[in-house]
Amino acid sequence: MKPCCFSLLKAAPLFKGLSETELQDVSACAKESRLLRAGHYFRQNDAARRVFVLTHGHVKITQLSTEGTQVFFRVIGPGEIFGIIGGFGENSYPVSAYSEGPATAWSWDTKCLLSLMEKYPKIALNVIQILSRRIQEMQDRFRDLATQRVERRVATALLRLAAKSGTREADGILINMKLSRQDLAEMTGTTLFTVSRLLKTWQTGGLIVSARQRIKLTVPHALAQIADEIPIPTPRTGK
Repeated sequence: MKPCCFSLLKAAPLFKGLSETELQDVSACAKESRLLRAGHYFRQNDAARRVFVLTHGHVKITQLSTEGTQVFFRVIGPGEIFGIIGGFGENSYPVSAYSEGPATAWSWDTKCLLSLMEKYPKIALNVIQILSRRIQEMQDRFRDLATQRVERRVATALLRLAAKSGTREADGILINMKLSRQDLAEMTGTTLFTVSRLLKTWQTGGLIVSARQRIKLTVPHALAQIADEIPIPTPRTGK
């Protein structure tokens, strides 16, 4: 494993607390999964055989309802785990994992991961913590859908994406991934028309710049006020 990837795995929540020797053991049965262009790591209902940790790029987690409606659940960034259901004996993935550009992940098959969890209980504890946080995120999302105005939900989604994937530039914070208006509509439980109207209003007011599926927050403090005091993101500085 490349040194840069090894250091990222060391910082990944899944392997928090493991020693260098233990991480070497973990990396020994890892397989690199690289996408050179847009594509899926897995599709909904594919056989769930591997668990992934992203090392480069971004991955969108989505699900299709029985009626064919797509729901955008979350964005996976470097260091985060996805496909975790593949580690617990489920037959198929309930969601799809798609990248709109080049991406790299390391993955472990189910048998290997379960063996590592038995050998290093810290991994199992980390999985519990990760799942607990994601359950809390889903509970927060359901609460927001039930109680918040759509303006607050969209502003909150933009600020969270900026915190996860943003790059600070001279004139604002660029959400450093492709993000369509349909993506935002699916994330916030509203319509494409409503998201388009809001983004147009905010762009006219100078709060954002939106073009070619990229969004830059030019006045994040104003969006935080709309989102009811969501903390201002502090992304890395662009080169």
